[in-house]
Amino acid sequence: MVPVEVSSPEQLVQVEGAKGEQCSQSKNSIPRSLDSADATPFEEMVAVRNAVETQILGGDVLSHSAVELLPGFRNVYKPRRLFVAGVGGRMVGRAVVSWLASVNSPVSSVNVEVLRRHRGRGIGTALLDRMERIARESGRATVQSHVEHSALTGGSVISPPTRFGQLSLDDDPGVRFLANRGYVLEQIKRISFLGLPMDAARLNELVQTAQRAADPVYALVEWTGATPNRWLTDVAWLKTRMSTDNPTAGLDSVEDPWDEARLLQRDRDQQASGRSLFTVAVEHLPSGRVAGFSELSLPDVGRAARQEDTLVLSEHRGLRLGMLLKAANFRQLGARADLIYTFNAEENRPMLAVNEAVGFRPAGFGGGWRKVLI
Repeated sequence: MVPVEVSSPEQLVQVEGAKGEQCSQSKNSIPRSLDSADATPFEEMVAVRNAVETQILGGDVLSHSAVELLPGFRNVYKPRRLFVAGVGGRMVGRAVVSWLASVNSPVSSVNVEVLRRHRGRGIGTALLDRMERIARESGRATVQSHVEHSALTGGSVISPPTRFGQLSLDDDPGVRFLANRGYVLEQIKRISFLGLPMDAARLNELVQTAQRAADPVYALVEWTGATPNRWLTDVAWLKTRMSTDNPTAGLDSVEDPWDEARLLQRDRDQQASGRSLFTVAVEHLPSGRVAGFSELSLPDVGRAARQEDTLVLSEHRGLRLGMLLKAANFRQLGARADLIYTFNAEENRPMLAVNEAVGFRPAGFGGGWRKVLI
């Protein structure tokens, strides 16, 4: 068993394996492009990621190509270090630790995934040990993990302090692994799927009903691709507010500031990833400022769209703007996709009510886990 460390973005170095096996030193690079000669290890890592998530959810809706994921591993605003584990020359697991570069946060985000047939051999333990050691040594010793879990809830279950949602201790090995490692389940997010196409008349009715409920001082604004210059400042502010207004239950959160430069880089990364971004916003006409927005991301190859950020600023809530934004963006997406998937905190009942009214169905769960290292 050979875990391998990829220190983003410069080099890859082998580290000590599970159960103490020693490994020779090797170096490689996180590729700047998948046309690079050293891109193969990154592509193998992506294949492991996709296989694990397919095993958990029973389908490949959340799978991504290496092209789609590469910009995220070179994101200077949220640096990441990537480790993979190999058995017999084949990658069988991966682990990622990341943090916010622009704020003095005590939090490290970690994630560990191992292919099902290779579990129970100490691979996940070795990888998580390394992640925790990095977190402790960096001074970001509050470790949080966002993990996909199955929709099974049989036998013994565990719920977060919010009492919204539950996960199976008996049937989900990822739940047992984190609980046994001392992680506390602080939040559950529902993974929901919406089959497309939606009935056009129904979609128009949702938009029109929401528009009637909203104050007439709000106007829809739509675009595809890069953010128009006029809205850069407003959308950057909405992105910042997502970090503080989005429900986080008992998880630690700090304001993650966005500015126009970061938003422009996000737009370039979207283009490089081969994904198209569909955005709908509502302009508050008296102020000329954006009061809320909703984003959908669709790969150039594939038919599953991802619901990205949706936010209505707190001072503009209670007017069905959330429904207006989502329904209008689904209409803008049109027949380009077969399915939309989204993640929502189980305690975020207003947004879940919007999703349920549109026709989303539960498909799995994401657990938000937290541990303070000593």
